[in-house]
Amino acid sequence: MRRSAGTAPRHQPRAAKRRPGPTPGLPNPHPIGDGVHEPRIGWISPDILDDSEQRLRRYFRDRKTDLVHRGNEPIDKAIRRLGTLAREALEETDAAWWCGLESSIRDPVKRKQSPPWLWADSAKTYLRFWAAPHAGPRPPTKRAAHGLPWLDTSVTPHVLRLWNRRSKSWTVLFGAVSGELAARSGDLFRWAWELSEPADSIEVSWSLVERSLLRRAAEGLLAPRGLGRAGRSGRPAYFACAVLAVLLDVSPERISDSLNYHRRSRSRAGSIAK
Repeated sequence: MRRSAGTAPRHQPRAAKRRPGPTPGLPNPHPIGDGVHEPRIGWISPDILDDSEQRLRRYFRDRKTDLVHRGNEPIDKAIRRLGTLAREALEETDAAWWCGLESSIRDPVKRKQSPPWLWADSAKTYLRFWAAPHAGPRPPTKRAAHGLPWLDTSVTPHVLRLWNRRSKSWTVLFGAVSGELAARSGDLFRWAWELSEPADSIEVSWSLVERSLLRRAAEGLLAPRGLGRAGRSGRPAYFACAVLAVLLDVSPERISDSLNYHRRSRSRAGSIAK
């Protein structure tokens, strides 16, 4: 049987499947966490990168006058001064909490071996009335013990909160929980409980990194060729990107481009939702 002119063929060729794009974010060359007792931060999601850059940029913005070459100051002295400023920024803001390059001295203290919601003592039957760690858009309905974690999914990115018995409120422990961490809620809750327990006395220092990596970031800030496209938002933004770049072993432009793409995508998604 002949097909009349203009009639569509019976079998249409299938459209080729579109390959998924690369996973957003950057690999962490110096991750913290062993993946067993605490989450291993081997991948820096755009939300974590955004949070780190904002912390550093705010710190450098308050010290904007220090981010320039001063008069007759020798260039090597200026690089050392800016390297020290970058180290102080990391120590004060805890912006690179995910990086294992810092050195620390730990003075351990006595802590509980397990969180209350894992206690199996049958004599403590009253624990059934206490809330367990919870993930959802609303807080748990049962009574919350001090330090109980709640993954608040009512906002994006999700927020990890702990119940504070003194203030009787949910305080933010971490404000940018990525999907990878949220999927491992059990490990995330355990990690949150360990942070809420009496902390070891830890003295953190980035002094070793300052003498190598951070001074490389300072060299870029003082480069005679200019700051390039990573410096379009100003010197504080450039220095924040440069510090993150040396910790992640990429260029400041890679950090800046990743952040700009992430923020544009987030704004576009927000405008579509409205």
